[in-house]
Amino acid sequence: MGIGLEPLVVRQAGRFLVVGLGSVAIDGLSYYAMILASGSKASPDAMKAVSFVLGTAFAFVANKLWTFASRQWSTFEVVAFGGLYASTMLVNVVVNHMVLAAGRPAAFVTAFLCATAVSTLLNFLGQKFIAFRDAQEHLRIFRERR
Repeated sequence: MGIGLEPLVVRQAGRFLVVGLGSVAIDGLSYYAMILASGSKASPDAMKAVSFVLGTAFAFVANKLWTFASRQWSTFEVVAFGGLYASTMLVNVVVNHMVLAAGRPAAFVTAFLCATAVSTLLNFLGQKFIAFRDAQEHLRIFRERR
């Protein structure tokens, strides 16, 4: 027996995964390039934060326009997305730091994958149900809660 997901959710999840792979590639390749370029001179936490921001910029545009087909540009979307990604960037960097602290050789790959998995789940849920939800739907929910 299937889990009964709506076709729209399945399509959005598939597109989110494609965009996510692009974001992860940007994040991972830029993180790796910074590590190679700096050696041990720069903070891995700072480099991870920068690489996360680069992947995030791509994710905003691609998920807004393609995954969730949100064509209007609103302040709410930008603020919600920014708040979501600021929160998940913190989670991403903390998870990455915790795994690196375990101290295994080549831990940066494991740390990167763990940090990415956690922040990906949080980002899908936040984008689907908050950031790119139809603006009229947000207004309706706001009015019902008052």
